[in-house]
Formats: sequence, C-alpha cells, structure tokens
Amino acid sequence: MDSTEIKKENETDINPEKEQAKKIIKIFFVIRIVLWVVAFGATAYWIYYSFHLYSIGIHLPEEYSPLLRPVLYKGLLIAVVSLVIAALLHIHTAKLKKKFWL
Repeated sequence: MDSTEIKKENETDINPEKEQAKKIIKIFFVIRIVLWVVAFGATAYWIYYSFHLYSIGIHLPEEYSPLLRPVLYKGLLIAVVSLVIAALLHIHTAKLKKKFWL
C-alpha cells in the first residue's frame, strides 16, 4: 500500500464520537481555566481583606478574627470546591483521551 492510499483511508474514516470527544475536551479545558481563576480570586480576596483589616487599625485578635473568619471560610470553601471540580474534569478528560487515543 502506498502512503497516499493510507491517507485516503484515514480521511474517509472519520469517527463522529472522536470529534465529539475533542469538543468536550476543549470545553472542559476552558471550564477548568475559569475554575482556577475563581479559586485564585477567592483566595486573593480574603488575603486582601486581611490586609484591609490591618490597614484600618484592627490588630487585636479579639476584633480581627471575628471579622476575618466569615470571609476566610467562604473564600477557602469556594477555592477548594473549584479545585475539586477542576480535578474531576481533568480525570474525565484523561479518560476521554485514553478511550479515543487523543
């Protein structure tokens, strides 16, 4: 068989499931980037808020911790959930790549 014949066979043998998997992988990649940005934003916000509390003169732990704790917990929760979802999407992407030899 000539290399042109092999190329023609590969061009006619288009797998629609493989093309769909490629699209899903690209979509998952974009979603994962967005989730990483959300995790970074949530973390950066509670760090900013911590510095903001110091800048307005709140230094005592009795004043500082009750004000920071709600922001810190929400920020960490958002960051952890975002990273877990991104990890699950990565695992699913790896399975798709392995299944379709991508």
